[in-house]
Amino acid sequence: MYGNTPFGGNPTTTPAGQRSPNDTISLSDEEKDKFKQDLHSVEAAIGRHLPSIYTVTSSLMQTPAGVQGLIAIEPPIGQPIGAGIAPPMDDGELVAVEKHKQIAQDVVAAAVTAIISRTNSEPPKVAR
Repeated sequence: MYGNTPFGGNPTTTPAGQRSPNDTISLSDEEKDKFKQDLHSVEAAIGRHLPSIYTVTSSLMQTPAGVQGLIAIEPPIGQPIGAGIAPPMDDGELVAVEKHKQIAQDVVAAAVTAIISRTNSEPPKVAR
């Protein structure tokens, strides 16, 4: 029943409750610094698309699957919008993020869509 799940484990290679080393992303300090620079350039690209009342931040976080980047936009109203970005890997080596502009546009579009949906929706009617 649990044979295909990451927590099922393979008795010969991975104990139950543990992730396979092939499933996790581990980066050296040098690769983390490069990935952090890539995230900052995406953050800067997002900042160029939005007015200054939006707060844009980026950070690295450790997840069970390994290192992941997080870009967050705090709009003037509503909840923050975030996007997780896995480090782009090629045969186990970190490669440069070549789609900064596309990532930035996708995150900005999500933020704008969220704001529009929050401001255009009518409040729930609780009484007449």
